Amino acid sequence: MTKINAQGAPLVLIEDANYTLTGASGHMGGLLTLKSPLAVGEILELARTVSELQPIDLRNQGGFFPDVVENALDRLTMVVQQRGGGGGESGTASVKYPDVFYPYVLSGMALTWKPDGTELTISAGRYYSDGRLIEFTGAIISIQTVGYMDVYLDSAGGVVIESGDNYWKLKGYVDKLKIARIINSGVNTIKGVLDWRLTSPTSKQPVQGAFHADSVMQTFDIPETIAPWAANETIFYGDLRENNGRIYQAFTYGLTGAIAPTGMPSTWDAALGVYVIEDGGVKWAYFADSPYKGTFRYGQNNGVLWYFVFSALYSIADYNPSRIKALLNCATKHIVIPWLSGVAVVVGNKRIANHGVYECTTAGTTSVTAPSGTGAGITDGTVVWKYLFRNPGDYPNFNGGEMIASGDLRVANGDIWKATTAVTQACGSTSPNRSTSAIGGTFSDSGITWTWLRANAPGWKYYWYDTLADMSQYRNPDSHDSYASMFVALACAYVNNTMDFAWFDTLNAAGETNFATMKNLMYYNVLTQIKGYAPWAATAAVKIGDEYTANGNTYRCILSGTTGTVAPSGTIYGAIIVDGSAQWMYVNPTYTGLTKTFQNDFTGDHAIWGTSYLMDNCEVYAGLRALLAEMTTRGDADTAYYTAFLAPLAVGIGLFYQTSSKEWNWSTTNLIPDEIGSEWYPSCMAGVFPELYQVPVGTTSEIYRVKWNHGWEKLDRDQPSWWGRNIDAFPTLMPAFIAARYRGEISKALEAVEKAKRLHLRQGFSPLGTMFIVDAAFMIAIQRLAVNSSYATEQAPAILEAQQMLKLGGYYLWIDGSGNLRKKNGKPSGVTDGTII
Repeated sequence: MTKINAQGAPLVLIEDANYTLTGASGHMGGLLTLKSPLAVGEILELARTVSELQPIDLRNQGGFFPDVVENALDRLTMVVQQRGGGGGESGTASVKYPDVFYPYVLSGMALTWKPDGTELTISAGRYYSDGRLIEFTGAIISIQTVGYMDVYLDSAGGVVIESGDNYWKLKGYVDKLKIARIINSGVNTIKGVLDWRLTSPTSKQPVQGAFHADSVMQTFDIPETIAPWAANETIFYGDLRENNGRIYQAFTYGLTGAIAPTGMPSTWDAALGVYVIEDGGVKWAYFADSPYKGTFRYGQNNGVLWYFVFSALYSIADYNPSRIKALLNCATKHIVIPWLSGVAVVVGNKRIANHGVYECTTAGTTSVTAPSGTGAGITDGTVVWKYLFRNPGDYPNFNGGEMIASGDLRVANGDIWKATTAVTQACGSTSPNRSTSAIGGTFSDSGITWTWLRANAPGWKYYWYDTLADMSQYRNPDSHDSYASMFVALACAYVNNTMDFAWFDTLNAAGETNFATMKNLMYYNVLTQIKGYAPWAATAAVKIGDEYTANGNTYRCILSGTTGTVAPSGTIYGAIIVDGSAQWMYVNPTYTGLTKTFQNDFTGDHAIWGTSYLMDNCEVYAGLRALLAEMTTRGDADTAYYTAFLAPLAVGIGLFYQTSSKEWNWSTTNLIPDEIGSEWYPSCMAGVFPELYQVPVGTTSEIYRVKWNHGWEKLDRDQPSWWGRNIDAFPTLMPAFIAARYRGEISKALEAVEKAKRLHLRQGFSPLGTMFIVDAAFMIAIQRLAVNSSYATEQAPAILEAQQMLKLGGYYLWIDGSGNLRKKNGKPSGVTDGTII
């Protein structure tokens, strides 16, 4: 019941406090009595709220059946009336049964649980928390582990949170307030995360008392725009402020002082559980480095892992387009590319020069001489650089007499060599050479042993480094092929979902158009990294380490020499195959069309890693397919060149499939059925990736669907009831997404979501401390598929309902911003680039 005064201001009346109601459930009607009479001009608005949950007494548990039926029909009629008018809902709206209801909380009141723990009610009392989590607007409040906690609205409509001696006041209405494991009087425990949405006061707001992945996604968010720090500013808990290249988050309410926070916090605050910088009445914790504004963390307390962020958001590429655009723009800033003269760079840009990687610390324009040396404060025109580390695969030439330390890498005679020496000393004048090596790929001279690593190739370029939680600290990427491919796939999905085609031609922080960057990423990380092998030839000189193909297999030379007249054969691992004066060892069946994990097989630790993975190559296929669709539409001159790699890639992926065991190998080092395990990851997980990315691993759809099914069957066979068990391994919810997206097994997918909730809420810990962005994104995707079953299909990989345009043959159809239906033969450049139908 709401009382509206003569000026139109509403006031929600409280039963028993403001009025009494009797006989409301009787057929003859009831009596409503106000405690105070209405003033002149005041009116009452009455609304009946009928719960859509079926009462126990309507379940025919012994009641008189005609009465049960009549009462049920009466109740259904009231529900339909309630949905059809007055409440702002449509009678055809989908019905969702909430687990709990949040009442509207008035000033000075608090929320408490009913004894059965199923519903929150209004009370003037206090309730208790186990201290695990209180969150609002994306920030975390650490509540004391003992004592009381109040959550209520003050007279100004602000949310107040009190706990012991701690007090926070939130400005205005909060959009979301989440509470985990709240305990009322130490008795009733809620196992889940409750999402309280306060956008406008209403008498009762139903929300689902469960884990809300979209809310959790906020905890990974590093906003694109953050206000600068200012002196004497009132700061609320959770506020973010930027100063001197870093972002800080307030962990207390108060007034800032005169000196801005700078550097990394170093004072441990046991009550807050974080390192802080004290600033007047505010305690700040480190949040992120400024160059990473617009991206996401991998986990709440983690750094940026680009691949996981790209692949996670790809499953919900239409979910929040503006945030995905900000992520893409931020990612281009951190691509490591070769240094160029006379170009503008911004803080955070990374460039390759003189065998090293340098990071821009002061923006400006480069000069004609590239940065060199190590340390910080390296000037280059108006730019200041900081040396990070040696660029993998990019090594200096051998120079006789140079001082060499153990582990140094040098290029000599077309190869890369690694030094082993007891002490740092000058090398000899004779460069290492495989053709003069006696055995084992080593060459000794002047007390230094040089070990052959691989043929020389260009160093890394167009790649990313990940970060630790302190984002000024870097970590090596775990691949190149997947990082590049998932960025390209996500970028294409973003543009197609938003029709923001101008983004392709926008200049980015790498100094080129976004489309040029996408092509370069695929060129350097995929096309130039496709595995290729020379065929064996008779009476030819071969060197140790070289690989050749013969009789459908790949063999590695283990002793330099001249081949004979009969090609090597056999598939016994470790067996030495004599061929003329050369010797060989079997490696694996010849895999063609597959991309390498790292550029030129070098890891960030400067080690050789020659493995290709099924999962990576499926992601590569998705990225290359998406890029080719855009190149074809744009009439790009390089379309034919890029296209030539797609079909062989699918064939190469198909070679992972083992016909004899009907299973999928997960890498090129895992090649026979006996080596395919039954563990969750990678053996079972890898086999569903071809279906996840819709790779056509066969000549017909029937053939590759059978192979997809075999991957799914292995998962069900080796990991029975996987959707209902706690499996704490990445990617946990990816198979559940496939179940909902392509297999129509919505119930199985939703049970997996519940499993993830239980996993991340185990032992009472904050779910935001254990949930990762990958699972959160898949959770959103699954929940969306569950409420819109038309999303779930076994057809094309694109989700039609998520797109703003429809392609029919060569024509595109869409609705512009004014509601006009438009068409165009060929892809439009914007929402108005087409004929109104």
